Amino acid sequence: MTAIYFDNNASTPVCQAATQAMLDYLNDPAAIGNPTQAHWAGQGAKRYLDTARSQVASLINAATDEIVFSSGGTESNNHALYGCAFKALQSGSNKRHIISSVIEHPATLKPLQDLVELHGFEVSYVEVDAEGFFNLEDIQSLYREDTLLVSLMHANNELGSIQPIAEIGAWCRQQGVLFHVDAVCSAGKLDIDVETLQADLLSLSAHKFYGPKGVGALYIREAINAEVAHYIHGAGQQRQRRSGTENVILAVGMGVACQQLQENNQSLRRQQLAQLRDSLYTQLQQTLGEGLLLNGATETQRRLCNTLNVSFIGHNGQALLQAIGSQLAFTASKNSSKAVHLLGKGPEAALGAVRFSLGSTSTQQDVDRAVQILLSAIK
Repeated sequence: MTAIYFDNNASTPVCQAATQAMLDYLNDPAAIGNPTQAHWAGQGAKRYLDTARSQVASLINAATDEIVFSSGGTESNNHALYGCAFKALQSGSNKRHIISSVIEHPATLKPLQDLVELHGFEVSYVEVDAEGFFNLEDIQSLYREDTLLVSLMHANNELGSIQPIAEIGAWCRQQGVLFHVDAVCSAGKLDIDVETLQADLLSLSAHKFYGPKGVGALYIREAINAEVAHYIHGAGQQRQRRSGTENVILAVGMGVACQQLQENNQSLRRQQLAQLRDSLYTQLQQTLGEGLLLNGATETQRRLCNTLNVSFIGHNGQALLQAIGSQLAFTASKNSSKAVHLLGKGPEAALGAVRFSLGSTSTQQDVDRAVQILLSAIK
């Protein structure tokens, strides 16, 4: 029997359209050059790159020139954080304070720690409630006159909790505080409009929405471009913001993946994923009762359509994953879930926590089989 893949928040399969587009680029003899070169081979490659940049921009309602290709979400987050911080240092600004949350991805938390320890910045971390949420009032309570930047997730990768980013973005814009949104997990599962979110910077990673691994993008709002230091120095590609010859083939794959998200009926598919997610939870809960604990938002519309995080009380999530072997793929922390621990649910819940994240190929049959596999392993 085919193995079941319920780990789409970690990575998704590359969609066929993106695969074909990358093959077409590789097989195009008119696009073999470096896209910075003025001759025919370079300009052929540049046309592919420009198209990809336009496709990414269209997905989030940005201008083409506001998109900087990167190696993925981690680099995009690092670029946003270090770029804003180092520009403040270079300009002599006295703004040395950043606001973030305790539930961010390590690609945000680690750079922030570095900025504190090595570069003299201060970071205030907003706590989350029992369902993994923070709100505008929480952010406002941490604001100071020297606050430079607010950096927050759009949706949490472990719990699926969807944060009130647009409301926070509007307040940041009013205060003149830079606002970075980590949209790595939400892209493809939520509509993203940088104008609605009022984001100054926004991070994306292609392999989270059926594009290839190793490529991402950072949106930098044109109006604040001068407030972000150049991240990688060299020959000045991408308007000096990220030097290095662009990885055209991966950019092509990312662009087409973005295009597919816009062309296909995402509203219907998201509704279907939510139904599958809820079916998975309902079937497990009916059998396990109090032995199953839901983590994250109890209101399903405040959770990503594909994401279910639960704790199997009395069990070790990592041990459960190992016991199931190659039948079913999902995420379980090696020790215990930090996100669940932050909800205040105790060590047993954190140890037994697992995340199921469904995707484009998931079916009701997959859900039904997964339930049987899990229940057999627990017994």
